[in-house]
Amino acid sequence: MKVDFSARFQGVSSVPNYSLRLQRFAATQGLLARRCLKVLCLFWTLLPCAIHGQVVTASLQGTAQDSSGAAIAAASVKAVNTSTNVVTSTVTDTQGRFVFAALAPGGPYTVTVNAPGFKTEVRSGILLAVDQTADVTIVLQVGSATQRVEVNGDVTQLETSTSSVGQVIGNRSIVDLPLNQRNVYSLMFLVPGVTGSVSVQYNSLNFSVNGGRPGSTNILVDGIPASPPLIVPIGGFAVFPSVDAVQEFKVELSSYPAQFGRSGSGIVDVILKSGTNQLHGSAYEFL
Repeated sequence: MKVDFSARFQGVSSVPNYSLRLQRFAATQGLLARRCLKVLCLFWTLLPCAIHGQVVTASLQGTAQDSSGAAIAAASVKAVNTSTNVVTSTVTDTQGRFVFAALAPGGPYTVTVNAPGFKTEVRSGILLAVDQTADVTIVLQVGSATQRVEVNGDVTQLETSTSSVGQVIGNRSIVDLPLNQRNVYSLMFLVPGVTGSVSVQYNSLNFSVNGGRPGSTNILVDGIPASPPLIVPIGGFAVFPSVDAVQEFKVELSSYPAQFGRSGSGIVDVILKSGTNQLHGSAYEFL
């Protein structure tokens, strides 16, 4: 009888090869799992930034300088929302510039600037509108930091740092002007370039901004898109906020920043009221 030992040895040698294949397969799957985990962690890290970019806020920037106009670097700057006591702090750069890029609209804000060898400057009564980029120049006087110079006054409403064109409908107009059906969107027609009509129905987004296609306006409520796509018209209202709940809103007409997209006919930024340090409320009745 003839025995084929080569076949036996070939079968025995194939066992280590099979084990090696399993090890390589496990290593490949482990590498793939680690890569997926890294991508998932990166996604969750960037997700808050993406959400934060959609929030409608206001900005306050300025320059700290001495009486001769020279920039004051490394000066401490603090912005306090006196309605909520929320404090935001920063320091000036080598050019004396400071920026508060994301402040809640409203206020009023108090800005305090202090630097060694200079008196402490306090600016109060600063009101920030929705999507406003306010600029203020603060001149520090030579003296002790324990000495305070207080100035009460709002900042200029002329924005020189942005090309955006729009108009803010403030809370006084929202509260004082008569509104049929208490529809706050009716006040959009106070803005030049806005034409059409609205009602209290979700599919009544039939107005145009600067000649754009009716129904293509993007509406944001506290930064959240509130104009779902429809067929006729191509957009609608997802929410009708109460008049008493609206702080103010701004109609962006043209040249608005790149953070606002998905619009063929302007942007409407609605800001709701927030809590404050004082108890407040309102009531109404139909007659």
